[in-house]
Amino acid sequence: MVKLGERIVEKGIRLLPLMDLSQVDTSQARPIPEAKSKLEIIVHAMEIGMGVLGHVDICIEGYVYSYGNYDELACILNGARGEGVLLKAPREDYFKFCKRHYQKTLYIYSLEVTDEQVQLIKNRLEKVLKESFTWSPPDDICSFNPVSEKLEEMYAYFMVQCMPVTFYKFRKTQFKLYTMWRNNCLLFVDYLVSVLKIRPLRARMTTFPSLYQERLESLKEKQHSIVTDCQIY
Repeated sequence: MVKLGERIVEKGIRLLPLMDLSQVDTSQARPIPEAKSKLEIIVHAMEIGMGVLGHVDICIEGYVYSYGNYDELACILNGARGEGVLLKAPREDYFKFCKRHYQKTLYIYSLEVTDEQVQLIKNRLEKVLKESFTWSPPDDICSFNPVSEKLEEMYAYFMVQCMPVTFYKFRKTQFKLYTMWRNNCLLFVDYLVSVLKIRPLRARMTTFPSLYQERLESLKEKQHSIVTDCQIY
């Protein structure tokens, strides 16, 4: 039954909106862009593996918060469902890891916010973390890296070896269970930014990073928008 579910998910993925990397020049290494705001939204893109679907993080005052299915031993349906895990890592260390280990392209969107608005988001994050506990990833060989094309320790374990990172799992809340089609990385970011009550920034009916990036790009082009800049790394 699980194998059947995995095949259904694989076929379904081919129909989902994917990230477009056709306009990105990845031929030369670039320095990590400095933060232009206390609040950033980061959209990940890859050309291979599940990374073609994209991923979304939020960065608050120099720390990245990333929600996903990081416990690969608890995943089923090719990672489409599993235990929800939130990580916190320093911005620069996290960006370096994403680039070196998985050759990701990062779109870093700067949001123009006040100190009061940043505090609102931090308060909501604190509320989420009250129902969490820290988790340490094991060193089981269970993850296929599409870049190196080999089995290796899970993504989360590699991160622990490379940077000061904290992982959280949840006792309750909607984020206890991760699902690719609903409780995913974008919905976590949307939950945090919803306290700003800025309707155009909301994910609304969008659950896929590629479609949300189109919205961020559209906002960036408008005058007096909360999205003021996009840097590519």
